[in-house]
Amino acid sequence: MGQTLTGRGTPTVTTDPRVLRAERYAEIGAVIQRDAGLLIERWRERALHVQPKAPQLHREALLDHLPEFLAQLGQRLESRGHSENGPHTPSAHAHGQQRWEAGWSLSEMIRDYQLLRLVLLEYLDEALSRELDLREIMAVGLALDEAIAASVERYTAHRDEELGRLQSEHSAQQTLAQQQLMQWKHVFEHASWGVALANPADDILLAVNPAFARMHGYAGDELLGRPLTAVFAPESLTAFAEAVRRVQADGEHVYESIHVRKDGSRFAALTNVVALKDEAGNLRLRAANCQDISERKQLEESLRQQAEALQTSDRRKNEFLATLGHELRNPLAPLRNALEVLRLNGADPAVARQAQDIMDRQLHQLTRLVDDLLDVSRIAQGKLTLRKERLDLRNVLAQAVQMNTPLVASRGHRLTVHQPDEPLWVEADRARLIQVFVNLLNNAAKYTPSGGEIVLSATGGPHVEVRVRDNGVGIPPEMLTRIFDLFTQINDGIDRSAGGLGIGLTLVRRLVELHGGTVTARSAGVNQGSEFIVTFQTAPEPTPPAPASGARASASRHILIVEDNADSRESLAQLLRLLGHRVDSAPDGPTGIEAALRLRPEVALLDIGLPRLNGYEVAQRLRGELGDRIFLVALTGHSQPEDRQRALAVGFNAHLTKPIEMEQLGQLLDKRK
Repeated sequence: MGQTLTGRGTPTVTTDPRVLRAERYAEIGAVIQRDAGLLIERWRERALHVQPKAPQLHREALLDHLPEFLAQLGQRLESRGHSENGPHTPSAHAHGQQRWEAGWSLSEMIRDYQLLRLVLLEYLDEALSRELDLREIMAVGLALDEAIAASVERYTAHRDEELGRLQSEHSAQQTLAQQQLMQWKHVFEHASWGVALANPADDILLAVNPAFARMHGYAGDELLGRPLTAVFAPESLTAFAEAVRRVQADGEHVYESIHVRKDGSRFAALTNVVALKDEAGNLRLRAANCQDISERKQLEESLRQQAEALQTSDRRKNEFLATLGHELRNPLAPLRNALEVLRLNGADPAVARQAQDIMDRQLHQLTRLVDDLLDVSRIAQGKLTLRKERLDLRNVLAQAVQMNTPLVASRGHRLTVHQPDEPLWVEADRARLIQVFVNLLNNAAKYTPSGGEIVLSATGGPHVEVRVRDNGVGIPPEMLTRIFDLFTQINDGIDRSAGGLGIGLTLVRRLVELHGGTVTARSAGVNQGSEFIVTFQTAPEPTPPAPASGARASASRHILIVEDNADSRESLAQLLRLLGHRVDSAPDGPTGIEAALRLRPEVALLDIGLPRLNGYEVAQRLRGELGDRIFLVALTGHSQPEDRQRALAVGFNAHLTKPIEMEQLGQLLDKRK
């Protein structure tokens, strides 16, 4: 209910808002509308001194809706009969929202209207040239109170809406943070890499995940409270200190180190250290993510060793190829010289015999080089087949000595042989054992200076042991474990005039191992001589063999040679004619077939690599046309077991590897009935 104010000598004035709103205040309203700009400027000057945040706003933001508000306030006072939500309340609403958005407090916004009330009342007293009566003062106050209420309503509504939104966002952020925390805990607990959290002040472990504990052989709780350095090997503490320094400078660092497990075993670890800071940039934790890289390091080391081995192998291969060229050329010079001697003075029997001996030795040397190469390849591929028999090793040694006698004599060595009177029985391939001891004696002769001593000794017992000792150049200690490797020479500093391809000892070791034996090398060092020791399992004594029948000379045969190499074809034909055979020849496959069908020879020697039709195709045609009336022999440089099998499969009766031995060919010809 409104009240009526009375005073001495003054009329009665009501405070009822309804009454006050029903009346008009045209003069006041007109002044407010007319002088709104002046009123606003006076308000602005006071606000800049009174309102703390006023100086922070631009003029437009500070005045915001006040011009519109004063215009509407003047209209409100000029008219009558308005409700409490007069025409000035919308701009008051807008002013309240603007002040919220500008960051003003509610009291600061209300102070806007209080300042405006003072400015209005003061200015109206001046502009009207009279004092405002109490009714007019109350009317202006009521209108401003309505504006304050509208602004407060909008301010609080906007504030509550914003607070609700912030609260919703905060709740959503808390939910997200909780989810992320759960996810992080899941990753932390189940990660395959080890994670450790440490206090950056002293590197004491605050938390470790199960993977980190297992990696180091601990239960999780055992590591808590211990320094992180407890899991580092002593030599890695420097790397740890450097990692701490780098993390402090860069925030992150990755490095490799050696860690120690609880049981004392060690492993290589790759660690990523990260600095965890708060919003203010203060370092709170250091996190270390560790991976056991032992397998990777082993693989790297294996790859490094393989790379070194490949480099060594490549170097040895290059050295081998250079040596091979040298070794193959060495026999060519005496062969050419001997041929020239025969051409110039072949009629002299002594000269011819000497030239023939030279050529025979050099051809044997070439054949031996090629055979050694092929044998190493066959053994490496598992294709070498041993033809074992029960034999007396003394006979093998005697034959090896006989084969090396020319080389030993040419270098002026003294070769001494010690062996028991009773047989040394072994189960072995005769040819391959001869090859073993020929190589060992050959090495001793080549790597011993002229006039040296070579001793070959053999002993029996549960194992047969053979020793080849010399007083030659010796073997450096670091080479004793490598001397049997392929393409290995003792060293580059030793006189290479001794020759060799670096495969002889490799072949010796592999042949001995194929027989179930062992071979070792010993030497006191350079120029201290060397000794090779070969052992085999002793075999039981065999039953005496039946006496062999005497050898007989091969019968004369009609032979057809099909060979595209003219020198090889004509020299073989001439040799067979000298042995009493009738010989015809052809240079290629089609010509060979025509000659065989026309001449009907008993034996055909067919090269495999023929032009136009190869040897296999020629053999199939001849077998189809002549059946078993012709004896087919394959001549080829290919000597693998599969080469022999293919030749027999297409119809050949025999397979010979070039250069052929005449004794072997003679044995085949004897089989032809």
